[in-house]
Amino acid sequence: MSFNTWQWWLGGAPLSLLLAGFRSNDPKIWLAAGALAALISLLAWINAYQRGKAIADTPTSSIAAAAQGYVELQGTASNKAEYHVVGTSGLTSVWFRCISYEKDNNDNWQEFERRTSDSIFEITDASGERCLVDPDHAEIITSNKRSWYEGNYKYVEEQLFPGQNLYVLGEFSTLSADSGQTDLNAEVSLLLKSWKQDHAGMLQHFDTNRDGKIDFEEWEQARQAAHRQVMAQNRHFQQQPGIHIIARPKNKRLFLISNLAPQQLRRRYLLWTWLHLLMFFVAVGGTLWLAIEQGLLMA
Repeated sequence: MSFNTWQWWLGGAPLSLLLAGFRSNDPKIWLAAGALAALISLLAWINAYQRGKAIADTPTSSIAAAAQGYVELQGTASNKAEYHVVGTSGLTSVWFRCISYEKDNNDNWQEFERRTSDSIFEITDASGERCLVDPDHAEIITSNKRSWYEGNYKYVEEQLFPGQNLYVLGEFSTLSADSGQTDLNAEVSLLLKSWKQDHAGMLQHFDTNRDGKIDFEEWEQARQAAHRQVMAQNRHFQQQPGIHIIARPKNKRLFLISNLAPQQLRRRYLLWTWLHLLMFFVAVGGTLWLAIEQGLLMA
């Protein structure tokens, strides 16, 4: 679920609870609904506030001068074909998420499939340095959204396109022998992700039973092959330039990728904080008013 969808749900849930409590004509249900609505609104306010604060408190770094750790980068998505993926719509992008819906017997749209690319792509900033972006587990906000219908099916796809300016907030690291990087698993994972971008190549090399898919045993063989390749390349790693990569922080801090400017993102989170705060006070006020009316509290 995207952040905006989640925020709409968090904003709508307290309102639905308040309306349900009001219609029940039962003071106990109303009080319980109001208290729960206030709690949800408070948690949603904290969630939005923390995201806005993370963007505001983290200055933009150039890739060339970025420190190892939590950073904010801005750069242009690569136009290199090796970093491109093709979504359900057939459009070329560096990342996509497509949700497919089917109309049920009551003419309601029911989600039946969700496809999200996880291939690494590259950005280049004004310093001329390049950085790989691993979008796994990222919160992605994009203005590129389209929907279309095919009979009883509906498709909604979001994308990040090559050549777009992107904002990335996450954990920055440089893989090089000189940096003391010893996380072999991370290097193997990086190599496997690059292989996954060439699905036909993966099938050719590792689909030993030729059933058109990579099963668990075949994936384990691919992992072992990647491990051997990384080990073999390590002796040459000293002579190679550092590989910059930004990915999900290990401490569960916000990992955000967007084609919106940080100023737009801060305004969006600020708006959500005010909306959730307003809903919190409405819920608290309504609950206190009813409690006084029922004699549970003294006015």
